Amino acid sequence: KVAQVVTTGTGRSFAAEFFIPLTLENRFDEGYPVKSAYKDMISAAEISAHKGIPLPVVNATTVTFQMAIAEGLGDLSKGGLIRVFEKLLGTEFRKSKGAK
Repeated sequence: KVAQVVTTGTGRSFAAEFFIPLTLENRFDEGYPVKSAYKDMISAAEISAHKGIPLPVVNATTVTFQMAIAEGLGDLSKGGLIRVFEKLLGTEFRKSKGAK
């Protein structure tokens, strides 16, 4: 139900439409790897610091990427970032066994 709400509501995005079905199937092999995206985020943070432009969302997101890499999730696609939050919340966001 969460996936249906997120992919059809006003918060609908390409990322949600791409990653949610894969996440529900426990597939984190398609898409850009966490460790590669992290390098891009560090570059953006360095440029913004040099230019004096605050990017608070990049800063917050970088922490999530760091946590994922520290947990050994760097080779997963960015969809694998959900595992960081699953661990924190003690739950999994996957399709129920037998669900279609």
